Amino acid sequence: MSAMPLAGVMKNVVNAWYQNGLFNLWLGCIGLATAYYLIPKVINRPIYSYNLASIGFWSWIFLGGLTAMTRLSGGPVPAYLVTISIAASILMIIPIATLTVNFVRTMKGHTGLMASSPTLRFTFVGTIFFSIAAGLSVISALRSVDSYTHFTPWNYGQMHTVTLGFFSMVMFGAIYYITPRLVGCEWLSRTFMKLHFFGTAYGAGTIIALFLFGGLATGFVLNEPTADKMGFYNVSGIANAYMPVKTYIGYVLFGGAQVIFAFHFLLMRLRIGQPSGEPTLLETPGEGH
Repeated sequence: MSAMPLAGVMKNVVNAWYQNGLFNLWLGCIGLATAYYLIPKVINRPIYSYNLASIGFWSWIFLGGLTAMTRLSGGPVPAYLVTISIAASILMIIPIATLTVNFVRTMKGHTGLMASSPTLRFTFVGTIFFSIAAGLSVISALRSVDSYTHFTPWNYGQMHTVTLGFFSMVMFGAIYYITPRLVGCEWLSRTFMKLHFFGTAYGAGTIIALFLFGGLATGFVLNEPTADKMGFYNVSGIANAYMPVKTYIGYVLFGGAQVIFAFHFLLMRLRIGQPSGEPTLLETPGEGH
């Protein structure tokens, strides 16, 4: 028996719900679980508060699934659905605050280890991107803000903050931790690891910032009284002014970093690395002093 196809506005409702589940409940939970494992493991101390961890987890699961309809604010959907999602988005401050405090307090007194540990550096920077992404989702859920950011590249900036900034950084941290334990040797070059980190972090940051700034610039012009005279496509061209920088700097940095990582990972896969023993660090303790 075939499933009944969705019609009309329900297609948009289901699509919004699916995308929200993918970013919040799938990528978000995998990334957070990985960070909760790796950070205490690398610094060799327990997480700051298991009570905060429980509050953050359950509030994230409960509220994260209710925020989907903010994507359809102003659209032809029942107003109560959008209002519930806006309220849930504002309440997301609870898991955001508890998760951020838990990570920061866990790292207190151990931030110096980020200078040497690639796993810790990638993972903790990923949690910073998580807080930024979650904060952006709260802000953009407000109708007053959404009136400026809807139909603009701002939404792409939010998605890239989750995927490139948070999820990819945490997963790279996991790969740097797990791979040596699987293949029986350490990473070959700390220079490759440094280039990978800086290219990924600065490349992702550039892409995200330009999407956000381009979205705001477009939104402000769209809300000008003369916007209808300019025409939508002429107004949207304002965002394209940010494209060359985003393409030639952001994507080149990010893409180049991944080429370096792919080559480095291939060497590890072929067991062309340092003999198993002391881990390959970004710098040896005391080197930077």
